[in-house]
Amino acid sequence: MNILSFEFLAFVAGVVVVFYLLPQRFRWVVLLAASLGFYLCGGWQGTVYLVAVAGFTWMAGKRIGRLRARMEAAEQDGSPELARVLKQRVRVWLTHCLILVLGALVCVKYAEPGREMLNHLLKALRVRAQLNPFTVLVPLGLS
Repeated sequence: MNILSFEFLAFVAGVVVVFYLLPQRFRWVVLLAASLGFYLCGGWQGTVYLVAVAGFTWMAGKRIGRLRARMEAAEQDGSPELARVLKQRVRVWLTHCLILVLGALVCVKYAEPGREMLNHLLKALRVRAQLNPFTVLVPLGLS
């Protein structure tokens, strides 16, 4: 669905109407469903990518939150060694989450230019092999 089309305008208008008709505690569901519906219009690959990255980020955030709660409890109980270990675990989870999410973004964003560069290098080296195009649609707004 092109964001410069009447179809998109009707979609957004419908989402806004439903959003304001529902109680405030359910509005997040409308926005989530509208986002997923919009991405599904562009193909299932972008939706899978988006759900996977969002799911991993959510899981890591929940885990970091639990670790921080345990860390604060350990500090209050007078156990600085346990608090230090838990702080290290928080850093590990945060680092892994950042590497995975930003790494996926870099791979998707720069795979095609990298492929073209490697094909030019292979051609300059007179190697007959060529890499095929990378055809994954990235959800709108990822940059």
